[in-house]
Amino acid sequence: VHKGVHTAMLTAVVGGVFLSFVGVAASRPMLSLMGTPDDAINQATLYLRIYFVGAPSLLVYNFGAAILRAVGDSKRPLYFLICASLTNIVLDMVLVAILGMGVAGAALATVASQCVAAGMTVMSLTHTTACYRFVPAYLQLDKEMVEKIVRIGLPAGLQSVMYSLSNSVVQTSINSFGTDVVAAYTAYGKIDSIFWMTMNSFGLSITTFVGQN
Repeated sequence: VHKGVHTAMLTAVVGGVFLSFVGVAASRPMLSLMGTPDDAINQATLYLRIYFVGAPSLLVYNFGAAILRAVGDSKRPLYFLICASLTNIVLDMVLVAILGMGVAGAALATVASQCVAAGMTVMSLTHTTACYRFVPAYLQLDKEMVEKIVRIGLPAGLQSVMYSLSNSVVQTSINSFGTDVVAAYTAYGKIDSIFWMTMNSFGLSITTFVGQN
């Protein structure tokens, strides 16, 4: 049983639960601090709170996918994400277009799709005979592994935080222009994310290759 795998997965679960509690409690204060328009803050708060409830599944998928990529398997995380995306699209149509649940429906669809991706990832890790097999009964925090994870992951985490903080400052400025400008900026962000995902994919592949060699 690989201690690193079980330490990572337990960290994902514990971290996800903690993030859920903090996110649900801090959603409205954060949006208020960012100057979210009054006609959008209630719906935005609802979406964020539902989204944060799904944080454990998001972290479990990300950690599990990272384990698979670390051993050179980048295909299965892609397949799982495709299934999750299709689930999200179908549930969006059902919950929003058919049942008329609005923002809550969109958030629930997102959380459900994340659960699908997490479930498929965990299944793949528990049904392998390789050294990275995940056995839920062996979930534990290994002190040495935690130290390694923190030492390697902290700089990368701070890098992401800096990027997110700068975006929050920009978003706060955008919010002052009203709902229409916020919607336009959000649409632009979807296109801009294609560029960043392309860069990120190269980063993931290079990290995996260098780490293995």
